[in-house]
This record gives sequence, structure tokens and C-alpha cells, in this order.
Amino acid sequence: MLCWKIGPALATGNTIVMKPSELTPLTALMAADMIREVGFPPPPGVFNLIVGYGDTVGQAISKHHGIEKVAFTGSTNLRGQEDHGGRYQEQPQKCYP
Repeated sequence: MLCWKIGPALATGNTIVMKPSELTPLTALMAADMIREVGFPPPPGVFNLIVGYGDTVGQAISKHHGIEKVAFTGSTNLRGQEDHGGRYQEQPQKCYP
């Protein structure tokens, strides 16, 4: 799912700030290390990975006015948060039985 998110974003000229689930960050950390190792994307700051809890890091991302679109995979429960100007793009994915 990581590539499902970053591929189209990079292909359309966007930068990425990705926050993986606090329960499963290892895959995203390994992918970020591979991206860095091969030198892609060339300009620093195009792909950014941050880890932390959704209640703190995720909320900071969703409230930051410099971020124009927030796409997420997983639970659609935003815990009563306001829409923040329609910047959410819901793409729920059930990852468990």
C-alpha cells in the first residue's frame, strides 16, 4: 500500500509526508531506507517519513495549513475532528480478517 500512495503522488509532482500506523511502522521505515539508498527521489525533501501516534503526529499533519490534501488508508474514524476544509481523501482499506 505504501507504493500505492507514493507512486501517483510523485508522478504528479507532489511532495509526500507519510505517517505509517504506529502499530506497523517497520515496512515504511525499510521502504524509506531503500528510497534513500538508491537516491530516489533526487531532491531532498520530496519523500518524508515521520512516525508517531495518530493522536499527536497525525493530528498535527491534518491541522497544518501548508498541507493541501490528506489521504489515509485504514480507519475512517477521525475521532470527531472537523473536516479541515475538505482536505481529507478517504480511502479505507480493511487490513484484517
